[in-house]
Amino acid sequence: LIAMMDRHGMTISSHCYSHEWIDTLSLKEFETDLDNSLAFLRSASIDTSRWIMCYPYGCHPFKAPLEKHIEMMKARNCLMAFTDHGGTADLFNDDRFMLPRTDTNELPITP
Repeated sequence: LIAMMDRHGMTISSHCYSHEWIDTLSLKEFETDLDNSLAFLRSASIDTSRWIMCYPYGCHPFKAPLEKHIEMMKARNCLMAFTDHGGTADLFNDDRFMLPRTDTNELPITP
């Protein structure tokens, strides 16, 4: 199913493997989770040479600094990462690893 979605133009990327709050994981646990997530994507023939992170639970509020996490993601060719801070990302001015996004649950439902 994931490979079919990819073939039809959907962007498939990481939401981590275990979907844990990132700040509850040690850096080693986060690294392992990140690698497991990317391995899963590769097993579904998803290109991980340039991928996007969508933080589990939006990483807000985030108690720990993200610098080391972002370094790990950059080392694995992550292009950008989305939070759940709401709003529209400004790709020219926003930090590309803390981009806001609108949750689909916040979108209006029209008949």
